Amino acid sequence: MFTKKLLAIIPIILLALFITARPAAADTLDSGICGTSVNWSYSSDGILTLTGSGSIDEFTAENPFPWNEYSSYITSVVIDPYISYIPSDAFSGSSATVYGSEGSYAQTYASDYGFTFVARDIPISSAQITLPSSYHTYNANYRKPSPTVTYNGTVLTEDTDYTVSYSNNKYPGTATVTITGTGYFSGEAYASFTIRLGAPTVKKLVETNKKIKVTWSKNSYADGYVIFRKLKGESTWTRVKVITSGSTTSWKDSSSKTYGKKYQYCVKAYATLNSNKSYSSYGTKLSVKYAPAAVTISDLMPLSKNSMNITWNKVSSADGYIIYRSTSGGSYKRIKVIAATYTLSYTDTSLTYGTTYTYMVRAYWKNGTKKQGGLSNDGTKEKLSYSSKVSGGYTLYYDANGDLITDVSGIIGSCSSYLIKVNKQMNTVTVYATDSDGDYTIPVKAFVCSTGSATPLGTYYTPSKYRWKILDHDVWGQWCTRITTGILFHSVWYYEQNAKTLSVTQYNKLGSTASAGCVRLCCRDAKWIYDNCSLGTKVIIYNSSSSGPLGKPTALTIPSWHSWDPTDPTMKSLCGKYGCHC
Repeated sequence: MFTKKLLAIIPIILLALFITARPAAADTLDSGICGTSVNWSYSSDGILTLTGSGSIDEFTAENPFPWNEYSSYITSVVIDPYISYIPSDAFSGSSATVYGSEGSYAQTYASDYGFTFVARDIPISSAQITLPSSYHTYNANYRKPSPTVTYNGTVLTEDTDYTVSYSNNKYPGTATVTITGTGYFSGEAYASFTIRLGAPTVKKLVETNKKIKVTWSKNSYADGYVIFRKLKGESTWTRVKVITSGSTTSWKDSSSKTYGKKYQYCVKAYATLNSNKSYSSYGTKLSVKYAPAAVTISDLMPLSKNSMNITWNKVSSADGYIIYRSTSGGSYKRIKVIAATYTLSYTDTSLTYGTTYTYMVRAYWKNGTKKQGGLSNDGTKEKLSYSSKVSGGYTLYYDANGDLITDVSGIIGSCSSYLIKVNKQMNTVTVYATDSDGDYTIPVKAFVCSTGSATPLGTYYTPSKYRWKILDHDVWGQWCTRITTGILFHSVWYYEQNAKTLSVTQYNKLGSTASAGCVRLCCRDAKWIYDNCSLGTKVIIYNSSSSGPLGKPTALTIPSWHSWDPTDPTMKSLCGKYGCHC
């Protein structure tokens, strides 16, 4: 009894000694390839290990097995379960014990060729576990990335060699993947991945009203955001704002900043999930110089053979603008400082026809007597030249870029007579000059106006003019030109015969139907008709959905306190005083 029991446990003891002693004591003495996908190694403890999958090659007396010289010393052969063929004479001269998995080819080989076989379980922890990504974005769903499990170069099969389970794999934090061995494998192995909120991207930094507006991408699962700022080059981020709304994606930073310094911003998202507040990583960072925003030049338009008009887009925080000019690719020179926040155009004169000019406009802030210039876009370039061509029965003028010139009064010069057409439907006035045949085919300029339901259609000839005239309802108009009885071209009305009593509400309606029947214009345009169109000028009032060959100009709007027309030349000093338009 004792002898049988002892003999029964000896293989188990030997296997335990093999498993526990080998890693610490054995050194690999030799190794190599013995099949297309099979490797071998021989260690100092007499163990030959065959790893991989598929067949071991046939060898001959002239080309013996690569471990042949160690045959008499081999005490154990450890064979991977995916090796499917071993030549019968592979271990000739050896009385080694074969260690392998139950049901594998190794067991069959040992039985067929008289080797002692000892079954072994392979710990799944000896396999390599790879996840497709170590990071996953929270999306309110359970995340179950499929692992790849590889043992000695062989990719194992889920549900045959192992099963997979997950824990903590929904909310932000560290999720665990548990690999449980089955079949040839036993035990468990683990891998982990991180779930976290997606990090917002700072999309835009824009200076507006001396604040830096930060705009970032929305995270649909966020309850809010934390905004951080630092001077570029510094290492420490400062938390400057907590936004408690997940739908908010912008914020204006008005805290203390230093002019001319570059500030960097980034944003973290946060959410309260599973009773914990979780944060994303820092999102993509952007930096911006604390200075007025860059000015975009919207148009360069030749006005004559020696003048160019520059128009630019408003910068909300500007105290004024500085205009620079480069001639034929030379260096920029400052040509004008405009201390008026509402002035968005400038006419540069004394230029040379046929020369290319590049303009750049910068907004500035006042700092005492110092003007601190802002950022700039690339300069806008145009050659001072123009050409004309007949299109749709009209002689139209174009600049060097092929853009339509909408005011050719400086190009064609003063004319002895004009035709004025009023498009009642579109609230647009277009003035025409005669061509060489005496026909009114040259559109000179267009005005935005306000007509009314009582404005009559038809053809009229101007009979009289008035510098100031009282209108219906005891209000006043400037630079009035009569069209017909009860109907005038005139400025937007004033409460008194006083240029500082303008109706701002009516002024801001220019471009829409608003008058009692007269054709309302801004002072500049009413004065142009008053100054340039002699009595007897033909006026045609009509309806059309087309604004005309020069299009419909954009109407200027003013704030409620601005009780004078900014285009009124008699009010230029007042605009200068308030630093608005002139």
